[in-house]
Amino acid sequence: MKRSVAAHASEFSSAMANSSEELFDEHRSFLWGLLYRMTGCAADADDLLQETFVRLLERAPADDGRPLRPWIVRVAMNLAHDLVRRRRRSPYV
Repeated sequence: MKRSVAAHASEFSSAMANSSEELFDEHRSFLWGLLYRMTGCAADADDLLQETFVRLLERAPADDGRPLRPWIVRVAMNLAHDLVRRRRRSPYV
């Protein structure tokens, strides 16, 4: 019996959610600490951590056997640098 397209999509979505949750759990504390040290603000670190994982889900690097951590750290650092630059241009409230 053939499975419907909706069943395949649901299965794929479930697998993607599980792997995303595992990635988040694996890298969350390290990245949050890095972002907190760079921004000096827990709320900013939380926001940037969330944005980092959104970027990972939207534009993940090609799976060519290289580790993911260097890529995700670079994304987080770039986001933090952008925030710090914006802060310098306008007063931080």
